[in-house]
Amino acid sequence: MPIGLQLEGWLEVVPQVLLRSALLCYWVNRPKRWLNVVLGILFFVAMALPLLGFLIRPHSRRQCRGTDPIKSSPSKPGL
Repeated sequence: MPIGLQLEGWLEVVPQVLLRSALLCYWVNRPKRWLNVVLGILFFVAMALPLLGFLIRPHSRRQCRGTDPIKSSPSKPGL
């Protein structure tokens, strides 16, 4: 993998981790009611999104039934 792509991923992940750890350290050292509510809501949203994706996924499969992109594409010589 090229070093540019690795640095691009690093620049996305490391600040997120540092900000999240700073927020959690602040929360542990200075518990506040509003922060409990906000973090609780974020937790439930984070848990609900994969569940919603799991529940919605079968509907998209039914819509595409009968169409196989591999079989319907013309075969190209030399591939």
